Amino acid sequence: MLLRANFYSFQDHILIENIESSRHGATVQGAATKLTNANTFAALYLSELDPDGPSNELSSMRKVAREHFMYTLEIPFDTPERVRRTELYIAPATAWIAIAGPRLYQYSKSNADYKDEDVSPWWIGGTYGGVVLWDKRDGFSIERWAFWRDRFREFSKLQAGCKEAKKQAEKAAQTMQTIEEAGQKWPLMLSVVGLT
Repeated sequence: MLLRANFYSFQDHILIENIESSRHGATVQGAATKLTNANTFAALYLSELDPDGPSNELSSMRKVAREHFMYTLEIPFDTPERVRRTELYIAPATAWIAIAGPRLYQYSKSNADYKDEDVSPWWIGGTYGGVVLWDKRDGFSIERWAFWRDRFREFSKLQAGCKEAKKQAEKAAQTMQTIEEAGQKWPLMLSVVGLT
């Protein structure tokens, strides 16, 4: 729990919206790098946790992952500001898929953290939000996994946006598809994403 609290505190300081309004000389690109590093660490941490270990650690890190996907993929890409913001969040989301994708898929298959209530977080998208595209139940599910995969693919096909972010988004969508096709073959899934 301490790691999660500290991670949220750290992540809150490097959210793009906070940096854009900063007067302390921070840059958006610097914040994006820190956000990627923090989420890469979190994905590595989640992938190393014992699936049968303390449930509070697992649920905390699943929440970190889920919220990052919410920030990245559950808002429209319909304005230049939203496209730019999503570009900065794509690399960390891609890290989650590359490192912990097989485990996240297993959580989706088992409906981990599934709640019998609609998602209605007002904070999704920060200052560029306003509309939340995922209006179904909160938690992991196969439907939400597919929604995220499709949103990666949709972002990769935008006319606007940086080529590198669109390439990363397409790679994430392809990796998600490969993980789905590998099914429950855990060692095979790890080799598919280059972890063995």
